[in-house]
Amino acid sequence: MSSASVTDFTECFRGCSALTDLKGPETWTVTSVCTTANSMFNGCTKLEKLKLETWNMTGVGTATYMFQGMSAVTEIDMNGLTWGSATTNINSMFNGNGKLVMIYEKVGTALAGAISSTSVFYNCYNLKSGSGSALNNSMSVNNSYIGGAYARVDGVGGLPGYFTAK
Repeated sequence: MSSASVTDFTECFRGCSALTDLKGPETWTVTSVCTTANSMFNGCTKLEKLKLETWNMTGVGTATYMFQGMSAVTEIDMNGLTWGSATTNINSMFNGNGKLVMIYEKVGTALAGAISSTSVFYNCYNLKSGSGSALNNSMSVNNSYIGGAYARVDGVGGLPGYFTAK
């Protein structure tokens, strides 16, 4: 399915609490005309794994709460997403995903440069950093590691991050 002309994916799957698997949308043709993806998967409480393959998110300005409240999710694969410098707001993007262990992303993602990026990883107590940097298990001790500055692949340039290169 082509979704090439869709500009706003806000709340597209929000509250789909019975959704256990996502077949089809992971390969949608999402283009740079998409500007908003707020709360897109927010509240998909039974979805355990999410893989997004061919999405061009370079036009997206805000992706707040995009994956928030996915209480069963253990893995999010964003390796197929292409983010750009237009993405300036990722507040609470992964907030409340207590079972989330891994987020896969390609090296060089632009998310760490988002201007507004508070509580991005808040309550993601099981999230592991890709190369095993000092961020592992730190959230239960110190919530200072929850901001968007850590929305990058771990270890690249010697910097810690919560994303794992795939």
